Amino acid sequence: MTLGRFIGQIKKIDEYDYIKNVLKVMNNNNAQATRLLIGTLSEEQQKYLQTLCNTTRVAISCNGIETTVSRKIVKGKSKHKAMLP
Repeated sequence: MTLGRFIGQIKKIDEYDYIKNVLKVMNNNNAQATRLLIGTLSEEQQKYLQTLCNTTRVAISCNGIETTVSRKIVKGKSKHKAMLP
């Protein structure tokens, strides 16, 4: 395998999905150990990890150039829920 081919494969990996998948596998294999590990993180680090888990890459086109950018996924408020007391 050439270096160029290896780097090409790395560029195809979505780092946000990779982190989410690693955490998911860790949690599936040993949920208690995963909670303990995350519990050792500072509050700031835990918030950052949560932000990473709520981020995804989206494809955009700007001036005919295709690229991807990271976007934080947020849930919008439902109009129906907003009307409930």
